[in-house]
Amino acid sequence: MPAPPTISPNTFWAPREGRCLSNNPDPQCASGWPQPPRERPDSEECTQQPQLAGRCGPGGTVRCDFNQGPACPMGQTCQTGNGRPKYGDYNGIACAGNFVTAAWTSATAPAGLPAASGLGVFSSTLFIGGDFLSEPRAVLDDFVYDTGWRVENHVRLLGDVNGDGRADIVAFGYDGVHVALGRTDGKFDLLPDAVLADFGYATGWRVEDHVRLLGDVNGDGRADIVAFGYDGVHVALGRADGKFDLLPEAVLTDFGYAAGWRVDSHVRLLGDVNGDRRADIVAFGYDGVHVALGRADGKFDLPQPQPVLADFGYEAGWRVEKHLRLLADVNRDGRADIVALGDNDVFVAVGRPDGTFESPQPQTIDFAYEAGGWRVEKHPRILADVTGEGCADLVGFSDHSVFVSRAISSQPIGPDLRTCLGGPVVENQ
Repeated sequence: MPAPPTISPNTFWAPREGRCLSNNPDPQCASGWPQPPRERPDSEECTQQPQLAGRCGPGGTVRCDFNQGPACPMGQTCQTGNGRPKYGDYNGIACAGNFVTAAWTSATAPAGLPAASGLGVFSSTLFIGGDFLSEPRAVLDDFVYDTGWRVENHVRLLGDVNGDGRADIVAFGYDGVHVALGRTDGKFDLLPDAVLADFGYATGWRVEDHVRLLGDVNGDGRADIVAFGYDGVHVALGRADGKFDLLPEAVLTDFGYAAGWRVDSHVRLLGDVNGDRRADIVAFGYDGVHVALGRADGKFDLPQPQPVLADFGYEAGWRVEKHLRLLADVNRDGRADIVALGDNDVFVAVGRPDGTFESPQPQTIDFAYEAGGWRVEKHPRILADVTGEGCADLVGFSDHSVFVSRAISSQPIGPDLRTCLGGPVVENQ
């Protein structure tokens, strides 16, 4: 089983390069956080007062302190769970129930807050666990095992097909593409019959040979189908009614089975590499990374036949069964970057405006094959903005826990380039 990733003594929002949580330059932050994180579910050991870490309960609203007033009303006690420390440690971390709060002193206010007058006390609170989701409920009786859908035969994806800001189900069945449109109540409306009589099992599409993805290729705000078939790349453009318009012929005669691309050897992804708000193809082949840029007509431009980056490919030792290669914006520039999880390191290659990538730089995060013992067949690792700070966080599902490397610190990854990745790893039991 993977060993828990190494946790720095200065966990959570430990500033680097003399920057505060707001990422604003401030020399007062250069000394880091002198206090270790709290291991108790409250902040009663904090040295600074007041520390209103609890809430009178059950069901109360009055904030309370574990060592001194205010006292709770008759029949209530000071409890953790919904409380958070008002101050906690200065320049430190305090916890209360499912919340973690960082508090610090600085003359520089975080972005969006009024300027501090002299030294100010600031805090940032993050919810890290608990029952914040509703109980699972059945919302649709289709696309499941009992109705004939199989993982080895049928791809099922999520994307906003009709451009209403809600995720829809796009399912590739025996007879073609089926769609269920997302509703505001969290349920789905299933469109009758297949919306597209292609890309399904009956027309020769196989999970073991052909990749099918969703992405907004033409920049109209709706998810399009990008399918890698025998003869190349096929595209079906999403419509406002939740259906698709299939472009005739293959839009690109590369990245398909006939050109030597194989599911078990070559990863193919979609992401906006050059920042034009259209999905581009990023393909990891034998010789490295190839890119085809999305166009407004739903087709792709392949700028050069040679790879844009001679790394992360089969010849460089990267294997589908061992190494993950992902796309996400890790430096807040609006362009997709490569995050590759190898044998001993996690590498980041930052996207450029011309659709190429900077040289890969290693990040000290133990989410790799040897460094941490992570396995593709057992341990999913996903990039998503968990904290809402506009930067991708790395989430890993191990044997026993979910681990998060938060995109919360800024560190150099090349000349004049910075990334949010490389933040401390936090375990969520």
